[in-house]
Amino acid sequence: MLDTGIIPSIQRIKEYLEARCDKDNFSQELDRALSSVAGILRLEEEQVLATEPGFRELLVILESDK
Repeated sequence: MLDTGIIPSIQRIKEYLEARCDKDNFSQELDRALSSVAGILRLEEEQVLATEPGFRELLVILESDK
């Protein structure tokens, strides 16, 4: 989605993680989610868009797992 400039909602990212939390490679899924949130923040910065506070909170949560 990010490659095409579409920013997924926070809810969609959370649902994705919830669906993957019982998988063996959940650590990789967390890394992908972290990368996606970072990409969203970069995209919003480039487009001079306001960032939803939830994205910052999600980024903190994902990074705290490291």
